[in-house]
Amino acid sequence: MSEKILNGNKYQLSGCYIEITSRCNLRCKHCYNESGVLKEEISLEALNNVLRCYDENVYPFITLSGGEPLLHPQFWDILKTIQESGVRNILLITNATLITRDIAKRLADSKIAIQVSLNGSSAATHDLLCGKGSFEATLKGLQNLVNAEAERVLVRFTMAQCNKKDFVNTVELCAKMNIENVLFGALAMRGRAKSNSNNLEIPLLEIEEIVEDLKKNEKLKMLKKNKFPNFGIPEIFTGGCPLVIPSEEIVEFNPRIDSSGNVFLCQSFSDQMYAVGNINKMKLSEIMKTEDFSRILNFLYTSTFYKPECETCLWNSICGRGCIAQCINQCSNVQGTDGECLLRRRGFAREMIREYL
Repeated sequence: MSEKILNGNKYQLSGCYIEITSRCNLRCKHCYNESGVLKEEISLEALNNVLRCYDENVYPFITLSGGEPLLHPQFWDILKTIQESGVRNILLITNATLITRDIAKRLADSKIAIQVSLNGSSAATHDLLCGKGSFEATLKGLQNLVNAEAERVLVRFTMAQCNKKDFVNTVELCAKMNIENVLFGALAMRGRAKSNSNNLEIPLLEIEEIVEDLKKNEKLKMLKKNKFPNFGIPEIFTGGCPLVIPSEEIVEFNPRIDSSGNVFLCQSFSDQMYAVGNINKMKLSEIMKTEDFSRILNFLYTSTFYKPECETCLWNSICGRGCIAQCINQCSNVQGTDGECLLRRRGFAREMIREYL
């Protein structure tokens, strides 16, 4: 734990998101890290620099992602190594197209959670994002998991222009398949998603309208009343970065680790300039004690006070400045905004009106 953080926060390692391979069998238009061809993969040696770095009172949650993690030639060794280290909370993120009956059985026996990317209720919508034939293959993999009685299967639906009217139908499809959880996800405008932004991105105010309509949707209300499947509609904008905004409590640190071993503060960071270390060279717990870790956090914290657009904003004194990583993605610098200022202003105004009514 670094003692040189200007904001006074104390950080505790509580999990991590590991992209174990850049290899993927799909070329999804919305992929934030442009997975596809093999560039790098996490080795078992590097993985050991992540495991056993957690305090005794922490029950870490480790996510395995990619690329398509099942394409890593040592996937099952990686899973076994993590479980043998004592970690019980493991999430696999997969497109499910490679999940045969045998693989589904092995995953079910492993007792891990499995998140499947399903972006529509039919090929007409899902395949627009993930490629021809992907819907059928994903659905088959999902069904294999259900048949194998995998305990914790959830679906993540990423909303874009091409599938924005299909969320309710997708939730209904999941209910029919006995899939208990559905997550509503927003596009991460990086990588291929940024390259395809003209065809994929939904304007912020339209997203706000969609979310409000979904909250009132009668079919979803009925499904929620029956408590099957469980689904959530997230907040549509970020108040502030919990890693940077001062806190009196210990802040949980769940870094993103890319397939090259680079460690980032969270999943929203991708530019190698903002990497705080590399697990090919150092243990994750040691990275948190380095000058790079302190320097980057201090830089991001200080930058929140020097945003020209914020200086003239009515809500300056109560705003958390939004997502700093998104500021970098949107404007290529930390002095810009994350593009969600209008939504925050509207939210603050509504809260003030409610308070005085």
